[in-house]
Amino acid sequence: MKKLIALIGLILTTAALATSSNADDKEPQYIESAVFILNIKNSAPGSIDGTVLATPCTGCAPLTLKLDNNTVVYLNGKPVEYNQLGLKIDWQGSVFYTPSRIPVATELFLNQN
Repeated sequence: MKKLIALIGLILTTAALATSSNADDKEPQYIESAVFILNIKNSAPGSIDGTVLATPCTGCAPLTLKLDNNTVVYLNGKPVEYNQLGLKIDWQGSVFYTPSRIPVATELFLNQN
């Protein structure tokens, strides 16, 4: 009987730990309209390292997002490589990102004016 209770306790503890680790996974966030400042450190085709400073509104605190090889960039609705953006650093658009200690942009939608 004691072994059965210990086994049930072990199963419940394992299940509780498994669900708590999933609770740390946050849903992707979205900024619908923002002003962006891009800082791309490596614009070789297929490779990227850098940051984007996203300011969602006048007077709002800017949010710094990391850019990596998984970040997809769209220019006027079409996917582009980072090196196609040229030397322009200030943009407007929207962004999907994963909130974490260091937020990472997953999709960046830029509008060319």
